[in-house]
Amino acid sequence: MVGNSFTFYYNLPTTIEQFAKAKGLKWKINQSTASGATFKQHWQNEKGLKTTQRLKRKKYTQIIFQEHSTYPITALDTTQKYFKKLLRSVPVNTKKHLYATWAYPKMKKKQKEVITSTSIEKALRTVSPQSEISILPVGRAFDLFQSRFPNQTLFTSDKKHPNPIGS
Repeated sequence: MVGNSFTFYYNLPTTIEQFAKAKGLKWKINQSTASGATFKQHWQNEKGLKTTQRLKRKKYTQIIFQEHSTYPITALDTTQKYFKKLLRSVPVNTKKHLYATWAYPKMKKKQKEVITSTSIEKALRTVSPQSEISILPVGRAFDLFQSRFPNQTLFTSDKKHPNPIGS
């Protein structure tokens, strides 16, 4: 998992490992994550990250990439540029996924346009239109859950990061 707090809150990588184990899968999940990290910071190994070295040094069967939550909407060109650079560090036969996050109240585009999980997902589809890179519609899953269980929250008190249920 290459990402930030949206992919490490409440130990999401270990949770995924445990779900896989329950299904008889032997997944070993590694993470390169830092609070608020962007693809650019992963590429430049900022915030103490060693993403590019890890991608080049070890072979992974699958990689989940998660960009800073606002960047697909507010800095799409930067997201595209650094995602392409990160992809060059990954073997062709590795399955690649983009983690489409959820919209949250303080997320606004410069024109005060309402941001939705669907608009984040659409932006990510332009980042990598190749069919070999799948979009993980986590934001849409959050939306669906909230529509079915409106009295249950998926977020911490900051109304942005996932709580244990959201994770």
